[in-house]
Amino acid sequence: FPWAVAAIGLGLWWALPDREGNSAAPASASVSGMLPMSVAVLPFADLSESGDQEWLGDGIAEEIINLLVHADQLDVIARTSSFSFKNRPEATVATIGQALNVPYVLEGSVRRHAGRIRVTAQLIDTTNSTHLWSRAYDRPVRDLSETQISIASAVADALHVQLVPPDTDRVWARPVDSRSYERSLEGRYFYHRRAPGDLDRALDRFREAVALDPENAAAWMYLAGVYHLKVFNGDMSADEGATIMGEAVDRALALAPNDAEVRARAAQHARLRGDWSRAWRDLYHARELNPDNWLVLGLFAGYALRNLDFDTALRLQRRSVELDPLSPLVRGNFAYFLLAAGHFEEAEAEAIGVTELSSSKAGVMDQVRADSLLLQGRAAAALAFLDDRAVQFDWPVDDESALWISARAMGLHALGRSDEALEEMDRLAEQPAIFADIGNARFHAFAGDPEAAFAALDRLVAALSTLPDGASSMRIIVNTFRASPFLQPLHDDPRWARFLEVTGTF
Repeated sequence: FPWAVAAIGLGLWWALPDREGNSAAPASASVSGMLPMSVAVLPFADLSESGDQEWLGDGIAEEIINLLVHADQLDVIARTSSFSFKNRPEATVATIGQALNVPYVLEGSVRRHAGRIRVTAQLIDTTNSTHLWSRAYDRPVRDLSETQISIASAVADALHVQLVPPDTDRVWARPVDSRSYERSLEGRYFYHRRAPGDLDRALDRFREAVALDPENAAAWMYLAGVYHLKVFNGDMSADEGATIMGEAVDRALALAPNDAEVRARAAQHARLRGDWSRAWRDLYHARELNPDNWLVLGLFAGYALRNLDFDTALRLQRRSVELDPLSPLVRGNFAYFLLAAGHFEEAEAEAIGVTELSSSKAGVMDQVRADSLLLQGRAAAALAFLDDRAVQFDWPVDDESALWISARAMGLHALGRSDEALEEMDRLAEQPAIFADIGNARFHAFAGDPEAAFAALDRLVAALSTLPDGASSMRIIVNTFRASPFLQPLHDDPRWARFLEVTGTF
């Protein structure tokens, strides 16, 4: 049962470690008021004659983002949302500003020829489309890193904010071999695009980058991210992944111990090994270094949810939405967090918004919508919605998750159709045991049968105890299930505290 599928089926997108590939988000998907001092950096257009430098234009923009996030009092929109407008000529600066809630946009182009590179950049006020600053740079390719620093500094000056000088403890500021740097940019292009085979292409590029320059801290950091993804995609065993990811994390830490994203990768590695105390230490360190880093925000919000600290989880995830408003992943996490925290109507609305952003997320968000309807006491609407979606998408019985089955059973039970509810629950026997017990715990807690609910939770604990050391994904699933709003009726029972204590050790 692949981890990524299991996580998505349970609504645990926060546990998925990295960004999804670029998606075409509607330019009208504004979610909050405009951030007063904020900027979005769009991917730089490839104007090279060969048309094969798209990776370079993306890399330049991403590097500028990574530099600008260190500017005092400046909010920088995350890559996923900024890059959602890629190859969309109909999106104007004004509509981009409205969709991302930003007053400023940086756009540009790149042209490469015969060992030289020409980069143009312009900073635009989205409220009136005026240019605040623009410049062209014509330099040798080997000076690309300095060009990016020059652009970031010029943007900071134009916006009257202070760009913190780069230091050797940040992976983005370390001087590296130019060939290694280019391989790293190519690797990041494939890493973010996520077309079939791209993760292996990224892996090859990052391995080439560290072979060319073993002090390329950013390449080591991204290499750790690739290994982490391979484990959670089911392409690599947890034991193997933990070993080779640990080597990459150690190299990145040795080179940039005070970089927030490196510390966040270290936290991911510790979590993969089941060392929660080390994961917390690294994550707290990362948060002190850069509380608005996308990876730090996502992991910290997820860990807060695991500990049932809903206020912290929601606050951090709302901040993630501010900085990445068009990311279906970030918005999907937010919908699930709202559900867990008891904001059922808002969760329903957010789930609908996520589906509008990306139709590929409909299945996951349909579960959030159905659960939110049940928890609002709208059982008839929940059951009608579930049945309609099943007919609309012609989902086979074998593909229905334990959550879907238990949701239908809860709807039937709430409508007084108890016999039908129990018949529905019998279908859980077709599901893997751990997921069947999750479905049983949900249903029986909702139906007011704490004995049966705790019996299911006891079976979960017993199953966790027999899992091999490398099965960290299942432990994370069960740990996060503790935040399910359907388990709220169990919280005053002494057995609940024992359940939390035992599962907190996994």
